[in-house]
Amino acid sequence: MSVNESKAVSKASKSTKRSKNTVVTEAVEQALANTPVDMVPFSQLSLSPLNVRKAEPDAAKLQELAGSIRAVGVLHNLIVHRLPDGQLGAAAGGRRFRALSILLNEGAIAPDYPVPVKTVSDDVAEVVSAIENFQHESMHPADQIMAFARISASGKTAAEIGGLMGYSTQHVQKFLRLAGTAPALLAELSEDKINADQLQALSASEDHERQLDVWKNAYGYYRNPKELRESVLRGEVSADGHRLLEFVGRDAYEQAGVGFRYDLFTDEGFITDTVLLDTLTRQKLTEVADGIAQAEGWKWSEGRAEGISTYGDDAQKYLLLNLPHGELTPEESARFDVLDKQLETLSEQDDSDDADHDALEQAADACQPEMSAIEKAAENRAWTDDVRANGGVVVFLRGNVISVRRGVMLRSDIPEVEKNAGVNHTIASIRTEGGSDATEQPQGKPLSAVLGKKPLQRKNAGSTGCVGRTTADGTRDFCP
Repeated sequence: MSVNESKAVSKASKSTKRSKNTVVTEAVEQALANTPVDMVPFSQLSLSPLNVRKAEPDAAKLQELAGSIRAVGVLHNLIVHRLPDGQLGAAAGGRRFRALSILLNEGAIAPDYPVPVKTVSDDVAEVVSAIENFQHESMHPADQIMAFARISASGKTAAEIGGLMGYSTQHVQKFLRLAGTAPALLAELSEDKINADQLQALSASEDHERQLDVWKNAYGYYRNPKELRESVLRGEVSADGHRLLEFVGRDAYEQAGVGFRYDLFTDEGFITDTVLLDTLTRQKLTEVADGIAQAEGWKWSEGRAEGISTYGDDAQKYLLLNLPHGELTPEESARFDVLDKQLETLSEQDDSDDADHDALEQAADACQPEMSAIEKAAENRAWTDDVRANGGVVVFLRGNVISVRRGVMLRSDIPEVEKNAGVNHTIASIRTEGGSDATEQPQGKPLSAVLGKKPLQRKNAGSTGCVGRTTADGTRDFCP
């Protein structure tokens, strides 16, 4: 029975009556919530003159309801009020009363058969009757699935279940199929972490592990039912140049229990389980993320194949903090200057036609790890302790290179953080629009200073000693 929705003759009447209806329905809800359920003999019940449903219900459906009550009893209490003759009139639950009458006439129940009721005043009874008969609120999808499954187990067909509960046969058939999905997904459905359409898309495969893997690896747009269905049914794809396979490694993929299919036209073969490959990718990235979080003191970490999007589900879950300004110590700045000048010299030498380019590249590569370490030290100092104590780090793949996004806040953590006056400046630094992928930080080795024509650029930071590293896509690690 629904007391939350309201119907109107026209849009205008709906808008004018909404506030009054809301007050009435809230009052009814409160009255019913405070009313205990009593068990009374069926012989004490009769139909109430306040029941607004005057037409007789469909005989076939009423017989089906009687069969359901015979099998499992009266699942929902009736709403009754005291009549002048001492009987209890059923203002809400007239179909259940009629079905019980059928069973009594058939000798299936006795007059003292216990029926659950809530007894209310006459005025509440009349309102409840109108709400139940003119308005309807479907059960939560998770409750429907469980209810349909239980009734189906007793031998009822989808058509019979639909007749009993007021749903189409097609709707019942759809939800009965969902009852066979992974229990963990059904639990998420009950918590509104997945919807029925998404669950139906995943049910295209009967493999529970595959369903879960696809769901865990799907983010943002890829959680659309169409994308989920295609992913769970995805077939073989070429292993040649596959970026996730290159990241995970062919040996690790095969050791996980699957292999490749080969034909006459390819030496690389075909990946036979892309969902497993997605899972292995996420696990490997999670290990990297966990290591960074533990070493640097971040509250949480996550590994995923794709970066954090600034719209859709990601925008609802994450907030990206502005990157801090990293300042070098005088010693670090002096050492960085030495290395920077070495790169300039190597770059100039590389312009010569008779230069040994391989040797120059190796010399440049020898400078880069130390320069990156200097930059990383400055960056780590720039993230304050309170930010790391409340934020996280996300590791993902950009192309086939590991990238790291530090300073990520979970929206669910924001209210708790705001209670702590000591971290107010953490919240103040959050991007109002969720941040940008332009601040992501590639973790892999940068381009050679020689081949890339000095990708490491100095920023004139005055007395601060602030420097930034320009990556191949034009973003900086810090010094925005």
